[in-house]
Amino acid sequence: MVPELKPDALPPLNIGHYCTGFQVDRGLGSKVAVKFLDHQLNTAELTYRDLDLRSNQVANLLRTSGFNIGDTAFIYLPKCLEFYEIFLGILKSGLIAGTLFRILAQKPCLTAYTIQKRASSLRKRKWPRSSCA
Repeated sequence: MVPELKPDALPPLNIGHYCTGFQVDRGLGSKVAVKFLDHQLNTAELTYRDLDLRSNQVANLLRTSGFNIGDTAFIYLPKCLEFYEIFLGILKSGLIAGTLFRILAQKPCLTAYTIQKRASSLRKRKWPRSSCA
């Protein structure tokens, strides 16, 4: 049975925490959060607890590596299980997660221009500062 979601038990406004730590707090830590099937049809799973711990490691690494809340971090990985850990860790640390996949690399100049243009426009915006979960 899934515990009832109560409004007073909602996490801080951080989607990374909501997707992992909050689910662990609700008693779902041992439930499967991500099931992954690769190109060779091998399967792998992560529980909410594992995903929370691993994404926290990524978030802590980013916090101690000079990134500031509101900065953009791009992920360039093949589709793999670790993508989810890194993506949620970026969100937990208060960064903006940008995703790139290999299919974009077919036109690397256009891709680099698009990333640079997008990152430039993001830096010009005033982003509210908030504490990380």
